[in-house]
Amino acid sequence: MSANTKSPYQHKRGIHCITTAMANILSGENIDLSEELCFGIGSGLGFTYTRGKSIEQYLVFGRSDDLELNLCEMLGIYAKLSHEPDSDLALEHLMKKKGSQ
Repeated sequence: MSANTKSPYQHKRGIHCITTAMANILSGENIDLSEELCFGIGSGLGFTYTRGKSIEQYLVFGRSDDLELNLCEMLGIYAKLSHEPDSDLALEHLMKKKGSQ
C-alpha cells in the first residue's frame, strides 16, 4: 500500500488469519465481533482432506471452505470473493465500491 493511501482497515493480532481478518474488517464497519464469534457464526468448524496438485502428500485443512461467505451471509452482508495481486489497486477498487453504497 502506498504511503499516500489511508486504509480503513486497522490490523489487530489474533489466533487465525481468516477469523482475525474478518473480525478486523467488520470492526472497521462498526460490527464488533470477537474472532471466536466470527469462527462460530461463519460455521468455521470443518476439515478438508485432499491430495496436493504439485506434491505427493495429502493435505488436511482445519476449517470450512466457505467461512468468509457464511459469516457474511449470516450477518446479512453481501460478499463476493475476488483476487487482486496489487494491494493498492485492490484497496482502490474496494473504496470505490464502498463509496458507491
